[in-house]
Amino acid sequence: MSTIRVVEVTRGHIRVQVGDRSLTIQGEGHLPAPGSPGYLIYANSIRAWDPPHQSDALDLAQKKDILTGVLRHFDAKGTHYTVEGEPT
Repeated sequence: MSTIRVVEVTRGHIRVQVGDRSLTIQGEGHLPAPGSPGYLIYANSIRAWDPPHQSDALDLAQKKDILTGVLRHFDAKGTHYTVEGEPT
């Protein structure tokens, strides 16, 4: 798999670039508060590539690799997060 880059983090989603394809992961950004995550990541929203590559295969191993790349990004930025669900 190509390098996984987080290219956008908004209040409601994370956009990831892998080679020439992109993927949107749903999530929720929260105001920082003691003991609460800065971002809630919905791992089960990793389903398909964004158009125009939505017909390209995306298997479970790739989904897990993408999630790992996102978590590394948040770790490097010092962002506290919680992952809800698992890629399926």
